[in-house]
Formats: sequence, C-alpha cells, structure tokens
Amino acid sequence: MNKSSGYDCKFCVRNFKEKFNYDRHILCCEFFHKSVRERNNEVEIIESLPTQIQMYQLIQELAIRVNRLEKDNRKLLQSQKRKINILDWLNENNKQPSIIFSTWLSGIVYQNIANQLEIVFHNDLTSGIIRLFDNVFSDCNSDKIPICAFDNKPNTFYIYDFRNHHMTDTDSGDNTPIWMILSVSEFNMILKRICHRFLVEFKKNWYDNNKHMIDNDETYKDKYIFYYKNILGGDQSEDIRSHKIRTWLFNRLKTNIQHYTIT
Repeated sequence: MNKSSGYDCKFCVRNFKEKFNYDRHILCCEFFHKSVRERNNEVEIIESLPTQIQMYQLIQELAIRVNRLEKDNRKLLQSQKRKINILDWLNENNKQPSIIFSTWLSGIVYQNIANQLEIVFHNDLTSGIIRLFDNVFSDCNSDKIPICAFDNKPNTFYIYDFRNHHMTDTDSGDNTPIWMILSVSEFNMILKRICHRFLVEFKKNWYDNNKHMIDNDETYKDKYIFYYKNILGGDQSEDIRSHKIRTWLFNRLKTNIQHYTIT
C-alpha cells in the first residue's frame, strides 16, 4: 500500500484513492485469495442460517444493547462535563450588562408600573407584576438584563450590582459591580417596594383624577373600592404572591450552560 499514490491492494492489482473504499475492498479480496482449503475451513465453522424468528430475536437483543450503550454514553458525557462555580464564570467569562440591577429597577422597572394598572384592576396584583417584568424583559436584549437564572439552580437568581447595593449609604467602599446571588429576603423586599409603587401610581394616575366622581357617584365609589382592593393584593397572601412571581421569573429567565456542571 502506497499512500502517496493511493491505496494498493496486496492481493490484486487494484488501486484506491480513498481509504474508505480500500478498507471495504480488502476484506472480501483477502477471503477470495485464500486457498480453497482455508476458505472451506472458514465456511465450515459458520453455523447454519438463523430462522426469521431467531433473526427477529437477535435484532431485538441488539436494539436493547444499543439503547443501553447510548444511555451509558450520555451518562458518561454528563459526568465528564466541566464543573464551574457560576459566580466565577459570570464575573470572569460573561459579557457584563450595561446597567446595574438597582438602577435597572428604579430607572426601568418602576417607571413601567403605571402601564400595568389596568391589568391589576381587571385581574390581580400578581398578574400586574408578572406583566410588568414580562414587558421589561421583552424590550431589553437578554444579555443586557442584570438578572439571570440557570435551569439546574432552581429558583436562584443572580444580579449584577455593587456588593452593598441594598445599603442606604452610597459609599459602598467598592465601586466595581459584580454578579452575586439575590437572597430570598432581598427578593421579597424588592416585591414589597414594587407593590408599594403600584399603590403610589394608582393614587397618582387614577384616584387623584377621579376623586370628584368617587365622592359624588356611587358607581365610581364601588369601582374605587374594587380597584383599591386589587391594588392592595386582594385575598392573596404575600407568601403565595411571592412564590408565584418567583416561579414565573425563574422559568422566564433560566438558561442552560451546555458542557458545564454548575456548582
């Protein structure tokens, strides 16, 4: 066999340019160039042809083995995934957002609350908050949003902000924003602020504009009572509201980092 000029069969004079064709040819050619005695010996040790039922059973067994091998292969690939610390990965390898989380809340999220009042009026406060975040996310590029989640870290959120973003003191001692975990208590505190802002926007955009009608028209007075109850959260507890919004947010934000196992 001479690779520079192709692949030559040592049993015949044929030459092949592709190794794939050469490999297919040489097995048969080798058999037919054996002596008659050698060929007869090989044929003699081969069992008789299986029946159709035996062939079917054999195919079934092979299919089971192939399926088992594929499952084992997937498990092996999973175990070979590189383990990473998600915070290190976010801070070192990910393109950072152009806005920090606290500024995003005050400058974008809070500013869109008034647009969701009708949702609260005709549904409930939870629906209004979910629609608020959904609209904000839809208007932003996903890589610019300073909050994220990953599917194998259920209900865990990561935000991009200063270390002491929750402090009232503006001098945090560190002016470099980083990715960090948003704690459950911080999440609930943010929800309370959003709920309060809904109340503020309700007074400014609906109550103040309709105060005269509320004082003089029973229909408007009933409407005010109904809307006001919805703005306050209705009969739904804070815990249930927080759980529903947290679950929706996670499902909306979660992504998968392929080839990595998050720690």
